[in-house]
Amino acid sequence: MRFVWSESLNQAREMLQSWTSGADPGRLSVAKDTRTLSLNVLAATGFRRSYKFRSSSQPETDEVRTYRDALQTVLNNAILLMLLPPRLLQLPLLPRSWAQIGKAAADFKQYMMHMLDEEMSLLNQGKMGTGSLMTSFVRALNTHRTEEATGTSNANPSPSKGLTVDEIFGNIFVINFAGHDTTANTLAFSMLLLAANPEVQDWVSEEVREITGNGDSEKWDYTELFSDLKRCQAVLVWHHYLNPKLEAYVCSSRLFAFIHRFWHYPNGAVSTHKSSGSAKEQW
Repeated sequence: MRFVWSESLNQAREMLQSWTSGADPGRLSVAKDTRTLSLNVLAATGFRRSYKFRSSSQPETDEVRTYRDALQTVLNNAILLMLLPPRLLQLPLLPRSWAQIGKAAADFKQYMMHMLDEEMSLLNQGKMGTGSLMTSFVRALNTHRTEEATGTSNANPSPSKGLTVDEIFGNIFVINFAGHDTTANTLAFSMLLLAANPEVQDWVSEEVREITGNGDSEKWDYTELFSDLKRCQAVLVWHHYLNPKLEAYVCSSRLFAFIHRFWHYPNGAVSTHKSSGSAKEQW
């Protein structure tokens, strides 16, 4: 959890710096930026692949260069990839945008294979591995291969404790697909609701400043601070109550803590329906 906390703070710092610098001429999208942030946190905490935050206001590129880029393209076009395999998307007669999606899917599989091979190599050398999700997956793969070699998988009627390579890839996709959108949507909708309720912003900010003591965010410690961020967590829980289809992700509370330490949303920035009662009571 310490690594999740640290990576979430790093991504939040970079996102806020991008939002407040005014250096990028493009139009900023809260929804797209929270998707980028959540994807970066997932890539770092799950597979030890750290990336710099890239705002939606920066010029886009069609080139797919990294694991994160390939994964983002795959997640954004998951339905199309469910209907057509990547090799068909790259046929010459189809649109160029489809070919890029097919290439991203193929690249994503290659990245996963490379990470799997790297992790297996570390464990075969007697090392602990990276400590990421891939470490657990490789151990499950070894269990599966041991069961196959000894014949226990066929003799034992109980479900196998191991995972095949295809099952590992399926789990990686599901973890990223589920965690990516739920995190991004929770953050985006909560920010917009906070923009419409400045008194709740003050309520949350008061807690953050009191608990952190206006200290350097790089020195914030998970074990000392997280359990005391009651109001940050209350905002996310209430958001989940308002939007039951969107699950709050584990990194969201520390992101809110950082955001409200340094930045306030302008009053009246968002127009939305308000229920009866004070905003603090509603939240």
